[in-house]
Amino acid sequence: MTSVLADPMAEARRILKVAEATAVPLRAVGGIAVALIAPSIDRLDPPRIYHDIDLVAPSGTAAVSRLLVDLGYEAARGFNSLNGSERLLFHDTDGRRIDV
Repeated sequence: MTSVLADPMAEARRILKVAEATAVPLRAVGGIAVALIAPSIDRLDPPRIYHDIDLVAPSGTAAVSRLLVDLGYEAARGFNSLNGSERLLFHDTDGRRIDV
């Protein structure tokens, strides 16, 4: 297990880099995805604050859960058991959410 980075942008890059290296089909969406492809968003005043990281993957990709747990996230077991065919949730120790 590795430690989660405090900066959500850096953490999203880390997750996507490991996903690509391990051939796990995972992509960013939402505000983080926009910021990854349009870095000029950093010039907004006041600056944009990201509270979670939104990702997408093909349904039934168990490798996504293993990847996120290996990267330091805890699965929301109850939620994932009920909704795992369509949506998964993970949290880091500081409460930041990963929504897949």
